[in-house]
Amino acid sequence: MCKDKLPGTPKKALPGPNKQDAKYSCVPACVREGIQEITGTNLSEKAVRGQIDKSDGNPSHDWNTTGEDPKNTIPVLNNNGVNATAISPTDIASNLANGPVMTTINDNDGTGNTHEELVQSDSTDKSGVTTFSAYDPSSGGVSTFTQSQINTTYSPLALSKK
Repeated sequence: MCKDKLPGTPKKALPGPNKQDAKYSCVPACVREGIQEITGTNLSEKAVRGQIDKSDGNPSHDWNTTGEDPKNTIPVLNNNGVNATAISPTDIASNLANGPVMTTINDNDGTGNTHEELVQSDSTDKSGVTTFSAYDPSSGGVSTFTQSQINTTYSPLALSKK
């Protein structure tokens, strides 16, 4: 599902975020950062991956070869004090006031791979183009992307305090 290559250019490091531990662990890395941002609880990515593996019944999941559908992490987020709601990609900006939004974007390298990022903010220019700024787990920093890069196969997850 996700690839270890950045879809955008990192701008600066965020305070606290870490890089993903495995090639395809962008989803659990975003879950970890979402839990930390919403509740203040600092779990290791390994602990989050273990919770996801238990929740979806796949204890032998190899995070270096296979990613995860973000919707499968809703029980893990809920169990850790975070409301997670699937939303339309067009509703990302309107949900940011309540917390970050886990969003799947298309890698722009022609491979068809996707990558999970945790949107923190947005801005709209004079021509109406919205740019999102997100925590990128492959770099541990910030990337930016536009609505056209969002993958519509996977619903974004709006995160908020329970």
